[in-house]
This record gives sequence, C-alpha cells and structure tokens, in this order.
Amino acid sequence: MRRAQYDRRQAVDVVIQELRQNQRSILKLNDKYCTRNQKKFHALCLALQENSSVSNLQLGNCGLTERDIHHIVIALKHHPNLTSLKLSWNELGPNVIDDLLCLITNNLQMKELYLSGTKVFSLNALRLFQTNLTVLDLGYSDISEWNHLAIGLGNSKKLKELYLPNCGIGSEELACLSLGIQRCVSLELVSLSDNDKLRNAAVLQYLLPSIQTHRAIRRVMLVGTPVSKTIKNVIYQKIDRLHDDTSILLTILCTVKVIKRLRNGKNESMSIMPRELYERILIPMLLGEGKEDGIFKRSTSPNLTPI
Repeated sequence: MRRAQYDRRQAVDVVIQELRQNQRSILKLNDKYCTRNQKKFHALCLALQENSSVSNLQLGNCGLTERDIHHIVIALKHHPNLTSLKLSWNELGPNVIDDLLCLITNNLQMKELYLSGTKVFSLNALRLFQTNLTVLDLGYSDISEWNHLAIGLGNSKKLKELYLPNCGIGSEELACLSLGIQRCVSLELVSLSDNDKLRNAAVLQYLLPSIQTHRAIRRVMLVGTPVSKTIKNVIYQKIDRLHDDTSILLTILCTVKVIKRLRNGKNESMSIMPRELYERILIPMLLGEGKEDGIFKRSTSPNLTPI
C-alpha cells in the first residue's frame, strides 16, 4: 500500500515538473490522489498556470469537485494552446457551467469539451451550444429538458459532433432531438449509442427524416441499441447517398461555372479542376456528348430518390 502511494506521488510530481518545463502537449490524469492531496492539487494548478504547451487536458475520473473546477479554470484562463478538455466521470453539477463558459470565452481556440458521466446538464448548460465548441460530450447524463436541448442544438452554428450515449433516449426524446439535428447545419456526427429505449419505429419516424436533407451529417452511431441491423443500414445508406449527391452537385456547379467563363472569353486555367473532372465531364459537355457518362446517368438514378 505504501509503495503504491509513493509511486502515485512520484508520478504526480513528474507531471507537475513536465508542465512547468512545457514538455507536455497532452496531459492525462485519472488518479484521485492529486485532488485528495490539496498541496499537490495546488501545485498542479500553479503548473497549469505557468504552462503554455498543453493542448489536450484529460482529467476524467479524478474526483474533481465544483470548487476544484473553479481553481482549474482560473489556472487555464487565457491559456494559449488549450483546445480540448475532458472532465468526464467527476462529481460535477450545474454550478460548473458558468466557470466552463468563462473558460471557453477566454480561450477561443478551445473546441472540445467532454462531460460524460456528470450531472452538469441544466437549462444554463444550453449556453454551451452558442460557443465555439465543435465537439460536445454529454453522455451518461440524466437529461430531462429535451425540448430545450433541441432548441439549443438547432441554434448552434459551430457544433460538429454531439455525443449522447446512454441518456435515456426513447421515442419522445428522439422526436425532440431530431428537430435539433435537422436544424443544426454544421452537425457531422451524433452518437445515440447504448440508449436501450430506442425502437425501430421511432428511428424511421423521427431520425430518418431529420437526416434526409441534412448536407453535413456524416455519421450516426447506434451501437448497443435495440435498433435492428436493417434499420441501421437504411440510416447509413441514406447518409452515404446524401454525400454522393452533394459531391455530384458541386462537381456540376463547378463545371458550369468554368464553362460560362470560357464562353465569355475569359482565360480560365484548367489547373483548378481535377483531371478526372476535366476528362469525364468538361470535355464531353463542350463537345455535346457525355449523356451516357456514369456521372450523368447517376444524376437520374432511382438510387437517388428518397428512401
């Protein structure tokens, strides 16, 4: 026992020393020893205040309290390189939201916040959706205000990844959440894994329509749910087709733009176009051909109609 405590103390001392010397860009600490020993915790906060190299700070399951978060936020205020902060599985409540908002506001480069396994979610937490965060993890949380969460998500302009595993999401919750997903034009990934109340009918009725016209979303995670493999494949295939359609549309728009410039007598460089695009689309269109080309045939393919 004493040997283990000595090793842990030595490990924390090494971390503090490396922080002071700016030798770390990623700091992962999941040991409660540091927070239980106030002297060590104070030394850690001072080291963080002096540090300018850490970009990824992982303090999951460290026994942190709301008071500890306040001290950490003060230490990290105006940190030049911090982009990711993990506070998962700490005994944190809604009172930490103001401190976290202060941290994000003062560190505009901070993009990722992980709060799974905490109790921070409240109406005040919806303000996190209005920040520069691109990744937000609220998994394993007791969320009851799904209407408000959907509104906050729908108003977000920067969020790209939202993690909501094991949050008690059923049909009613998914109905609210799907509205937020549909309106959040920047969202690329949403995780609904380990929600054992999800059902096939709810996914088809609410989730599928929300992504049918969503041009940004690239991945929906449904691992560990009762949703059938067939329904999951429908969702995945729909997302793939959406991005195929978007790629085709952008290709055609780019081609038309170049053709207009050529017809207007402007010397447009072909170097801005991929070789495949130039050979398969532009030349056939200029020659009045290409109707049988695979890309043109695909634009009228029944595979592109809604599921």
